[in-house]
Amino acid sequence: MVLERIFYAQAPPPGASDRSGTGMTRLFLLLFIPLTLALALDGALNMKWRMFHDYPTMAYYGFLMNSLHWVPYRDFVDMNMPGNHVFNAWAGRIFGYSDLGFRLLDMTVLALLIASTALWLRRLGWKVAWAAMAAFTFLYFANGPIIALQREYILLVPISLSLWAATSGSVRPGPGARSFAVGLCFGAAFLIKPHVVLGLPIVFLLLVLEERARRGSPGWFGSWMIGLACLTGVGFLLPVGGMAFSLWRNGGLGPFIEMARNYWPLYTRMTGGHEIVSAAERTTYLWKSYWEFNGLQGLFTPAALGVFLMLANAPALRPRRRLVAALLLLTFVYSLYPVLAGKFWPYHWLVFLYFLCVLAALCVVDQPGATRRILKIFPYAAFLLAVFVQPPMWRALAHQVRGEVYYDEKIERGDAMAAFLRARLRPGDRVQPLDWTGGTHQAMLAVRAELATPFLVDSCFYHDLSNPFIQRLRRRFLDSLQAAKPRFILRVLKRDMPRGPDTTSHFLELEEVLYTQYRPVAADLKLGYIIYERRP
Repeated sequence: MVLERIFYAQAPPPGASDRSGTGMTRLFLLLFIPLTLALALDGALNMKWRMFHDYPTMAYYGFLMNSLHWVPYRDFVDMNMPGNHVFNAWAGRIFGYSDLGFRLLDMTVLALLIASTALWLRRLGWKVAWAAMAAFTFLYFANGPIIALQREYILLVPISLSLWAATSGSVRPGPGARSFAVGLCFGAAFLIKPHVVLGLPIVFLLLVLEERARRGSPGWFGSWMIGLACLTGVGFLLPVGGMAFSLWRNGGLGPFIEMARNYWPLYTRMTGGHEIVSAAERTTYLWKSYWEFNGLQGLFTPAALGVFLMLANAPALRPRRRLVAALLLLTFVYSLYPVLAGKFWPYHWLVFLYFLCVLAALCVVDQPGATRRILKIFPYAAFLLAVFVQPPMWRALAHQVRGEVYYDEKIERGDAMAAFLRARLRPGDRVQPLDWTGGTHQAMLAVRAELATPFLVDSCFYHDLSNPFIQRLRRRFLDSLQAAKPRFILRVLKRDMPRGPDTTSHFLELEEVLYTQYRPVAADLKLGYIIYERRP
């Protein structure tokens, strides 16, 4: 290969030391110690971030489970997987529901991800592990608090742990225990987002190849491989089956299955702009959105260069090619993850971003066979330019250093509604939000307001109006609203309503209830909300 000849014209003789290795290590430390300190400063300043958008909704579900002992799907209607509710219930018990607790939880998950990644990625060198997690942390912080503690971010920890189990290669624990651990990790991740199982066959194949190399087995199939597959399946089914049993015992399994069967297909076929389109238009939408890659194409060049350096490097590094090939496959399959979700929001690309950062970090791998110093420095430059030389991100850090607080209208709206409730809410009062991510859940969580109906989110009332399941949900909501008679209703006006055929921006039966039984007591049309109080 021409490129291989350019980079590795002559490998050093056996036993000879790479005299430039120490210099490259010094260069690495000179570059990455300041970058890591900048990231630590950024993380410290991020402790001032406020929770908003999706996380208050998920945290409030945890509050319902912990404080009011509500059972998911039986007592409240939601389309998320049950693992999210278990996670947020435990998170609420440990970290609470404040903004500080939100930041402490986010940093804890990040610390777990960094530690678990270092456990398996150090096989490719400590420099690679350091560079990969520095890149991912930088890009994660750059997205701001709107992406913090998203579900794809949380499930990265079990995915990373599964790679550690697959590549540990030690005799103890043996391959059986490690294959069981791989299945267990993916089972836990599946309970957060089901299409995460895309990576399970690849990680299992990596475990098999590692074990095959350790055994020196020439064959591909054998009883040991069948045994490992069975143990992986048992590990996967253990958390999934345990969760199903728990839901069944508490009366939540039937409603969950009904939601998954009836609502998931309706939600998935909407675009990221909450628009219902024809099949042909949806295919075009998926195709075009996929090839945008959420603007991450800049990382493709260092990722390709890093893969080349590992696969074409000196013979000493070639035994690692199994892991590199698995990482390449994982990056590809998780690029398809947003397509299966039917949405292309930034957090849907987080798993892809994680593996893309790992591939790009291969640019800093030691190159004992490289003959020219410039060819050792060039991959570093490609990696740093692609990841860290991004003026908007550094400007955001500069704003934080100057003490400028991250602002979003949803945060201000939530604070305004929380202040109203804090002054007016009495013991026993219940509150009903008409919203999905506009700030009402943030307000309710701040004052620990009790939800009046099983519906925390009302987006399902405005699309697929002719669908019998949607019609049942609308009737159930109206019946429960009339039965609960909440004192306050929090309504957000500024939001993207579903668009397209069989959608509406008005819920006429609900409007009648608001008009006849409630009166507006607070409003801010600039922020876009109205608070209604029940008439005496």
